[in-house]
Amino acid sequence: MKQQSIFKIRTAAGSGTAFYLSNINALITNHHVVEGHKKVCVETCDKNSYEGTVVMISQSEDIAIIKVNEDFSNLPELILSDISTLKSRDEVYALGYPYGLPYTETKGIISAPDQLFQGKKYIQTDAPINPGNSGGPLINNAGEIVGINTSKFTDADNIGFTVPVDRLLTIINIYKKENPQRFSVICNSCSCCIEEETEYCDNCGVEIDKNLFSENEITALAQKIESGMIAKGINPILARDGYEYWQFYQGSTLIRIYIYNTNFVCANSPINELPAGNLEPIMRYILSNENFPYNLGTWEKNIFITYRTHYTDLFNKKYGQQELDKLIGLAEKADFMDNYLNETYGCEFASTAKL
Repeated sequence: MKQQSIFKIRTAAGSGTAFYLSNINALITNHHVVEGHKKVCVETCDKNSYEGTVVMISQSEDIAIIKVNEDFSNLPELILSDISTLKSRDEVYALGYPYGLPYTETKGIISAPDQLFQGKKYIQTDAPINPGNSGGPLINNAGEIVGINTSKFTDADNIGFTVPVDRLLTIINIYKKENPQRFSVICNSCSCCIEEETEYCDNCGVEIDKNLFSENEITALAQKIESGMIAKGINPILARDGYEYWQFYQGSTLIRIYIYNTNFVCANSPINELPAGNLEPIMRYILSNENFPYNLGTWEKNIFITYRTHYTDLFNKKYGQQELDKLIGLAEKADFMDNYLNETYGCEFASTAKL
């Protein structure tokens, strides 16, 4: 299944899509998906996460290449198409993770194979390309990649743009030649590979945007929360899923940490589902105070464990560390609770559980 070779990319700025090419043993995505980040979370369709390193970017082509220290050799091979025969009305499919949703395929047609847009030629398609689809492949009926989904008109329906595969091949050839092992920038003028931050290309002298080498800073609150994760052995890069939002698995349970109502930091986890039979025993347990400082609650058939603290409490000199430990400690508690409720009260695991 090709979806195994399609990955979700998560950063502190949001999420996008990437795809694995076996001939370079690397992932391809849009530059704007990883812009401002040299380390990203690479997530598979079955929720396994890996740390990826951005090793090459092309700002002008909006392409980035990511290396992952993991063996992906058994993944389905994706083939790059010869797009010289691509024509209007050909059926295509946009693959990816729109709006951070699970893997999705959307069908459309080629509206124009070489549409001029913002000074460059793109493939125009009516296949829905939404936020989160960026960086994912557009494939034809043969399952071959014709381009990289990159943008759409925000004020119009069914007008999406894809970087043609021939421009991707140019970047791949540069990558094969240079074989960068750390972050590098392709010069927009002469296409040489630049690894050190500089104002001008040493080869052709054209001006280089120094911001391309910079990483986005996270807020003081995010730094505080991530320090707590690191202390608990949690890699924050693998947890980032947008601005001041984190999502990761502790054992089988999905953990979310986020800002609520501007002033509160919340951690919660959907751990189980209510049993179909007698609810009195489990409801009495949920309403008890046995899991203080954590709270159990329900919504529809789902059972959650939660913790909430005011963000200023995390910076309190006397008890801030205790609050941080309790916030991050919810992950370990949730991983215990889902098994306990399953074994003691017959509660099925939550639909989000990774079993």
